[in-house]
Amino acid sequence: MTMEGWIKIHRGLLDWEWYSDTNCVRMALHLLLKANFQTRRWRGITVERGQLVTSRAALARETGLSEREVRTAVSKLEKSDFLTSRATSSYTVVTICNYERYQSTDSTERPAFGPADDQEETNFRPTSDQRATTTEESKKGRSKKSTHTVDTEKGVAGGKTAGPSAELTEAADVLLAWIGERFAQIAAMEEPFTRQQLVWMLRKYDVEDIRRLVAAMDNKGAWKNRSAFCTFTSYAARDHELLTRRQAEAECGRLYTYLQMVQLLPTNGGNYRAEDFETVQTPQGVRWRIRTRRD
Repeated sequence: MTMEGWIKIHRGLLDWEWYSDTNCVRMALHLLLKANFQTRRWRGITVERGQLVTSRAALARETGLSEREVRTAVSKLEKSDFLTSRATSSYTVVTICNYERYQSTDSTERPAFGPADDQEETNFRPTSDQRATTTEESKKGRSKKSTHTVDTEKGVAGGKTAGPSAELTEAADVLLAWIGERFAQIAAMEEPFTRQQLVWMLRKYDVEDIRRLVAAMDNKGAWKNRSAFCTFTSYAARDHELLTRRQAEAECGRLYTYLQMVQLLPTNGGNYRAEDFETVQTPQGVRWRIRTRRD
């Protein structure tokens, strides 16, 4: 079936943390294109505006990605609060978390991708009845409380600030000078850090963590990328994921993904049986660990 119509894409997409990940961008755009623009009924269930019914196999077929690539991309999009998914034995209902903000016809100033720090506002998705009664309040409040992710106060650089303190501005200038002195190639990137971006970073991260991640960017040759800020957010997200994994392993022991676990089975030359493993729920999803042997 041929789909007609169009969707809006904000230039803030260029500063999205996953913009350098081709599969993530492809999946995000595909889901925006496939999501319902109005509520419909499908096989006895209501599929709301901003939702779609699909499956991993269908997404792989439609995008040309492998099912493994689809799973990885969807997982990243879920972690960044771009979408939520509810799976059944037959299909999966995907919900675009900020669909109204991406595709509303009220204004041309729409957010890019990813959540705002204000989670209560970000995760709110009004029902059909609620949308009719809240439109006017939304219009009035939008100028006072922006949830655009192109707003540096809400998560991605590029928007208007809320007036940083003199102390924070000075700290940003010191950090900018430090980057220029210590890491000239990072400072010379096509889109280098701006004071506004550094102010946002200092609000969100400890200054020593920022310095450590900038040093890691330089060490790994990330200065070859286009955007310093976009690269930093990707490094920060990965750093957080590794820290969370270490904390989980400190509590639960060595954890394995499904593919890592399978590699340890006899069919792949390993010494463990499937029953030697048990599952553990972590912030990154289900992981496997080797059961404690009891004599």
